[in-house]
Amino acid sequence: MQTKLDLYDRTVSLAQLGIWEWNLLTGELYWNAVARTIYEVGPEFVPSVAHSLLFYLDKDSAQQLIDEVITCRQSRVGTFQLRATSGTVKWVRMRASVCLDMGICTALYGTLEDITQEVTKANSFLEREQRFHQAFDFAPIGMALVSLKGNWLKVNTSLCQLLGYTESELLQITFQDITFQDDLDTDLEQMNRLLTGTIDRYHIEKRYIHKNSQLIWTLLHVSLVRDQKNEPLYFVSQIKNISERKNYVDLLQRERQRLDNIIQSTNVGTWEWDLRNDQVIHNQKLVAILGYNPDKSSISKIDFWSSLLHPDDQQTGNRLLKQYLRREVDIYTFECRMLHQEGQWIWVGRERC
Repeated sequence: MQTKLDLYDRTVSLAQLGIWEWNLLTGELYWNAVARTIYEVGPEFVPSVAHSLLFYLDKDSAQQLIDEVITCRQSRVGTFQLRATSGTVKWVRMRASVCLDMGICTALYGTLEDITQEVTKANSFLEREQRFHQAFDFAPIGMALVSLKGNWLKVNTSLCQLLGYTESELLQITFQDITFQDDLDTDLEQMNRLLTGTIDRYHIEKRYIHKNSQLIWTLLHVSLVRDQKNEPLYFVSQIKNISERKNYVDLLQRERQRLDNIIQSTNVGTWEWDLRNDQVIHNQKLVAILGYNPDKSSISKIDFWSSLLHPDDQQTGNRLLKQYLRREVDIYTFECRMLHQEGQWIWVGRERC
């Protein structure tokens, strides 16, 4: 029997489980060594029920649990905060039950467990979850959790506004249903690479079909969430509307093509000076006007073109160029003489806007 009691004591100590008993007939309150460690009192401390309740930040709730056990004669479990002797605040889980003798309640007994680390971790996890949901729900761009098969699991308001669907409508369809067909294969291919572990994220430009049938250009960022066993759970998608930028780029391309068509139909040479790397970009007509070999490497440098300027025109040209670079004028316009490859001077008009 003594061996079993020793085993019991060692097991309770190993489990860091506080044991307590309140004898209702004598008023004596017993705490084992673990319980005393939780309260941070020594073996000389003589506990009482009234004194022990003073450790609890909400002593009324602790008293209520004890009263319910006595009244209902059923076990109860409660979670409380207490302030130990050192002033340290701890979270504890108290279990209490009743001991009956001939129908009379003679004692209460139970356990006391320090769950501070457990509660702290749970609260930390809850805070992270709340921060995630705040960032998710109120993000200025579309956010979504997507199943491995493409079903929308969770969507935010920005995504609903972007695609024109309500949240309930999106949750009933897949992203494949509203992806422009020409962009679907690329998206599915990248998703498969995510699932196989070839990549850990991807981003592509793709088009969604708005509820009103309009095409919406988006920049899509996708990552994959896995469990502790590295099994895939769901995708996290960030979806930004880039329709305005795409339309602007298309407009610029059309305008550039229109300008190129106009230039090709006229006897005009064009040039562009990249100040960052001192490169001159020109069309074939410009070098043809001056008679130089377009394949000559030196003609891509501004010094080459400056050397062709007539000495009497250089001072005026430099002054006008500096005014333009200082943004004192909107357009750089200059008529000057430039040296032809065959040695004669020819008049040209130079304009930069």
